[in-house]
Amino acid sequence: MTGGAFDELIKQFPSLGGVVKQYAATMDEAATRTAGAISNIQKFLDDLKGGQGSTLSPEDRLTAAQAAYGREFSKAQGGNLDALSGITSYAQNLLDASRDFYGSGAGYQGQFTQITDQLTGLQNQFSGVGGAIAQAVSPTAAVPVSAPASIAAPAVANDNSLVAEVQALRRELAAALAQLGAQITSADGENTSKVTTELGKLRSDQRQAASRPAMAGSRR
Repeated sequence: MTGGAFDELIKQFPSLGGVVKQYAATMDEAATRTAGAISNIQKFLDDLKGGQGSTLSPEDRLTAAQAAYGREFSKAQGGNLDALSGITSYAQNLLDASRDFYGSGAGYQGQFTQITDQLTGLQNQFSGVGGAIAQAVSPTAAVPVSAPASIAAPAVANDNSLVAEVQALRRELAAALAQLGAQITSADGENTSKVTTELGKLRSDQRQAASRPAMAGSRR
């Protein structure tokens, strides 16, 4: 939506701003919950392939565990909080799979050293973040302190199902705008023409947005 059409509508009907903001917050919450659900499914699939209950051969299980750990470690290095909190379980799956395949030989020892070095690096990388955030939000803090820029918001899973969810939310927004327009025009007949024009602009902007990819990350 373009800012001009929305701002003009809010000037005519100030209460509409709260409705739209509330709906936007609902959309954000739905997107966050969807991303969390997708993350949980991915974790389950990773455990099926690389975890203790895997039915793959020892070699295939090790390959799956290495791929899953490598993916999560890269995300953790970038500051993804979900990956940071779950990286140890992926590391354990990889260690278990490595021991089952190599025994206690050199292959396992090399994997063990690599993982411990990488996790120690992560610990050192983010060791000061907790204290910085606590100081920033403390009511007695004299000077605001920002968390390092390397801490990013949790990444939204780049998944087709999440794209579909966002597209569905766009359709819901279009329906909500239509219903809202009907309610406003029926309550204030003298401004019917003006409201209809502004809502038309909003719907046009919404359709243009819907014609673009739902998420930039979906382009591979």
